[in-house]
Amino acid sequence: MLTVNVKHSHTHSFCLEKKKMRTITTTLSALGLLIACAGPAAAVEVEGNADIRLHSFQPANGTAAVLKLGKDFDGGDGVALIKYDESSFGGSIDRAIFRTGTISGGDGSYSIHQMFKAWDETSTKADFGGGLPVAGVHYSAHPVAAAGLNNVGGQNRDNADITPLVRKWTSDPSSNKGLILVPRGNLNASFPGSFSPEIQLASRERVPGSIDSDDQFVSVNDYGSGSPTSGTLEPIEDTQVGNAFVDGISRDNAIIAVSNVSADTRRVLQKYGLGQLDVLLGGGQFKATSAKLEMHSLSAGNGSLAIDVFKMLTSWDEATATWNQFGASGPVAGVDYDSTSLGTINLGGGTGVGMIDITGTVNDWLDNAASNEGLIFVATGNESVEHLLASSERVFPGLDGDDSRLIIEGFEVVPEPGMLSLMGIGGLGLLRRRRSM
Repeated sequence: MLTVNVKHSHTHSFCLEKKKMRTITTTLSALGLLIACAGPAAAVEVEGNADIRLHSFQPANGTAAVLKLGKDFDGGDGVALIKYDESSFGGSIDRAIFRTGTISGGDGSYSIHQMFKAWDETSTKADFGGGLPVAGVHYSAHPVAAAGLNNVGGQNRDNADITPLVRKWTSDPSSNKGLILVPRGNLNASFPGSFSPEIQLASRERVPGSIDSDDQFVSVNDYGSGSPTSGTLEPIEDTQVGNAFVDGISRDNAIIAVSNVSADTRRVLQKYGLGQLDVLLGGGQFKATSAKLEMHSLSAGNGSLAIDVFKMLTSWDEATATWNQFGASGPVAGVDYDSTSLGTINLGGGTGVGMIDITGTVNDWLDNAASNEGLIFVATGNESVEHLLASSERVFPGLDGDDSRLIIEGFEVVPEPGMLSLMGIGGLGLLRRRRSM
């Protein structure tokens, strides 16, 4: 039984009642309210029951064998929408992994978002105001996950953890409007190869009624073990770039490193999606009351190293990021990342864990999802030491004791306008409110 304590309310047992509560202040322990309460976790693979491709200058197509997405191809941009039958997942969900990949090349990444607006395979751009679906209106501006592909390393498939979203669909079927895959285009002008902007994914129509290795399907309870920890987020993307491997791509590296060694300088990039908050709260404006970045070193016995954390300004993704993407000198302060440090974490000399408060930065991202380019870790001082960090690929899915993480210990929800008048609270306005679709 999962019990959630909510400020200004009562204690609710969500195994007995699954009511959607509207409160002003709550804690992120509520992120666990969708956990199934009983029964064994049976493994199952689920193929989509609807998918469609939308292009800015081409007709919509809900019956094509291929879902094409990308930026700057066929004269415009394209996205893909996929929906799954929530009754097919079963009642007890430990993990739900979106397994995706291209059938004929394609490079770059796509963020994975919760759809807000209902659609089907007959939908057209007219159903979305005459263009492609709009972030914050038709779908959550904050991604729940991301996937990235590149042909340089033969990395044509990827896996993304969407457990909170699938739990939401099974507990509240009316919330299931599916996923939208939003491409990010070529972020690396120095991509070490021929960048193909058109990503081709197999649709459900390509091989009807069965799942093969090319399909976009959700794998439930056969990948990893245990449930995600409420309020603790792992990166949806992370990688390393270094001056000793200027064109190297580290998408699948289980271990990444940060160092200030002159001949082998390495910097780590991380991005957190924050889409779990929209999954829980169903849209609306909210802000974190406490958000802390916790960094773990796999080499605490190494010498001491000061690591500054900065907010990234330049777009990147783990599928294509390289040192040369940012020029011969790598990422530059004031250009590629903010020149003001968010804080310093000291690791080594027996210290394996450090933490800084980044509440303000997380709230900046919540207010403006487009500004979320993630974080960069820059080592300073000691030029003879490196520290190894576990990437999100090392134990996928899920966090173990060695993983770096974002811990959100609380958040505030701004009530909807109708609640403000009922509660006698004036002067508060919604910065962002999801429209009812």
